[in-house]
Amino acid sequence: RRICHVMLQHLAVYITLNLTMNLSTHEKQILAGPLVVGMLLGAFGAYAVFAFASELSLDGTDAPNRLRTAVEASVVFLTAVLGTVAVLGVLPIAVRRIRARKGGSDV
Repeated sequence: RRICHVMLQHLAVYITLNLTMNLSTHEKQILAGPLVVGMLLGAFGAYAVFAFASELSLDGTDAPNRLRTAVEASVVFLTAVLGTVAVLGVLPIAVRRIRARKGGSDV
């Protein structure tokens, strides 16, 4: 378990260094907004997963597995964050870079 944690930390540092080295200040600012929006949407979605799970347990049926509920909430959160950042952050940066390479106007 400790080795997995250390490997994830090294992966996070590697990804952070690559992103900061390849992105301009303007591009980092473009990514900040969608990141915040994605985190808010993801938090709402994760909260909804827990709310639905607790609602099911009140119906008298078997209580849902807490680990499964936590994993589902994490998946919803990460999907919301990554989807929002990809569509509203990375896609505009990629289009802008492609247009700049082709010699188009950079507006």
